[in-house]
Amino acid sequence: MRINRHNFTLLLLLLICNLNAVSQEIGVNAITELQTNFRGDVNFANQLRINFEVPLSSNISFEAQSLSVGITKEERILNDLQNFSNLDAENLLFTLSKACVKWEINDRNTVYAGIRNMNEDYFISDVTSFFVNASCGIFPTLSSNYNMANYPFSSMGLHYTYQNNGFTYQASLYNGAGYNRFCGRDNLFPICPQSDGVFAITEASYKQHNGSEYFIGAATAPLNTRHTTYGLSVWAYTEQKLSKNLFLIADYGHDFAKDSFCQDFVGVGGKVDLNKVEIGLFTDYAHFTYRNEFATEISAKISLGKYFYFQPAFHLIHINKTETSWHTASLVRFGFDI
Repeated sequence: MRINRHNFTLLLLLLICNLNAVSQEIGVNAITELQTNFRGDVNFANQLRINFEVPLSSNISFEAQSLSVGITKEERILNDLQNFSNLDAENLLFTLSKACVKWEINDRNTVYAGIRNMNEDYFISDVTSFFVNASCGIFPTLSSNYNMANYPFSSMGLHYTYQNNGFTYQASLYNGAGYNRFCGRDNLFPICPQSDGVFAITEASYKQHNGSEYFIGAATAPLNTRHTTYGLSVWAYTEQKLSKNLFLIADYGHDFAKDSFCQDFVGVGGKVDLNKVEIGLFTDYAHFTYRNEFATEISAKISLGKYFYFQPAFHLIHINKTETSWHTASLVRFGFDI
């Protein structure tokens, strides 16, 4: 089944044109980043997100978020499988990473329906989202195995969230493949379980009063283009608060499918908050079909007032293939968020 993308786009434009007639929330997030591999290769990466929420009634609203990506070098400057920068993507002038209706059923239950991606809801806790390597976003046991609604792709789907004190449960059902175009086969709007399969994900988490958080989840999606085989990935991670300013993080992910590209992921690290400066160290191991990777990141995030920040990061990557090799990379990131 395919919805009429022209009608959907018309509805979105009508909502945007009527922003001034209703109360709305608008936000802008911009990131610019200079990358180097210390071998003479550099890349300049940029990302812009504009999001807004428009109330339609007392408990129903419409959410949308645009995504634009610009890079100066199409080829990645480092051939690592985990992506030392979570900005890595192809040049993308404009797409929608989110365009959905939000229904707040009551104080505990919320449902979203429309275009969405899993980066809005999963692996976005405070400590894991501090680091800039992609494996601290979506674990590679998910991102390397499945063509799903993961940055820079989105798809049509349903997302449900239940919250009660420190406990949160969420579940999502997406079209089995993610896209980021407005026309052609790669447009955002299809719901095609026969050709794309179905992607399902769920997670439960608990946050203690002292700030420690614990997460456990699972997902299933098609492993091949014929969608005859589905994989099953599970994960668990914790962000343990050791003192007022010190957090420890430990991650584990596993995919049970024999044909999966990445079967195991383990990571450990920590972050310390020093007034307007955050400093973090994270190291991980990922087991892929034909090689293993150890990746270590040390990063510092400096607040430059209310809306700006500056974040340098250094990466040391060990690749065990037919021959063992070491690689280094670094980036300097400037961010703006309102």
